Amino acid sequence: EAGLKFFEAKLPFAAEQGDTFPVEVFINLLLRLDRLNEAVTVAKQYLSDDEGRELSCPTLSELARRANDYKTLSETARTSNDPVSYLASLIAAKGA
Repeated sequence: EAGLKFFEAKLPFAAEQGDTFPVEVFINLLLRLDRLNEAVTVAKQYLSDDEGRELSCPTLSELARRANDYKTLSETARTSNDPVSYLASLIAAKGA
């Protein structure tokens, strides 16, 4: 837990510098610890604008899909101008 806190404290500075790699590593660590909801929260904060980029961790959309977080999924699709994914997330939310 202390190691995670140490690493998490470095994320804001890295984000200021435009470096997403520490965030990507942190998200992968959270996933290995089965802390999916925390990974979604971190991705929302630091990777919401990186949907089209090649990342070493799952994108925010993928994390939201895994967590069945349809609100985040629809918001991400809307801000990415992806009407198909937006509609799909709304339909999936109705079925959940």
